[in-house]
Amino acid sequence: MMGLLALWLGNGLYAQAATRVPANYGGSWYAYDGVQRIDHYRTYAVLRFNLTPRTLTVGLHVTRHANLSKLTQRSVKRVPVRLLRQKTGYRLRVAGTTYDLRTTHVTVAGKRRVALRVTGSDHRSDLAFRTPVKALRWDC
Repeated sequence: MMGLLALWLGNGLYAQAATRVPANYGGSWYAYDGVQRIDHYRTYAVLRFNLTPRTLTVGLHVTRHANLSKLTQRSVKRVPVRLLRQKTGYRLRVAGTTYDLRTTHVTVAGKRRVALRVTGSDHRSDLAFRTPVKALRWDC
């Protein structure tokens, strides 16, 4: 969560970015961020990432539905990024922090899904999915 907090609060440094993002990396990705009790209701939080060639948009969405439907946007932050191509994926530089991005296939709740594996500088990996999935808590 510390890396995400740095991303959320950091100013970011603009650098020359790739001219386009590959289709399997671009678009919206969702990461489950946990559950809290607010006013006697369970409130689930989901982070939505949208990667474009020069910006990363991170939105915080909440819902009271356990299946993560009917998401309500609470806040959004756009930060400039630098996307570098690697042999087996991409490297994303955001606000002085580096993340490695790779697409992978994982099985969640008996279904095989495409996931974006985000590895921080501390070598911890987190997964983001194309649809909101209450599988693994985002901890990056």
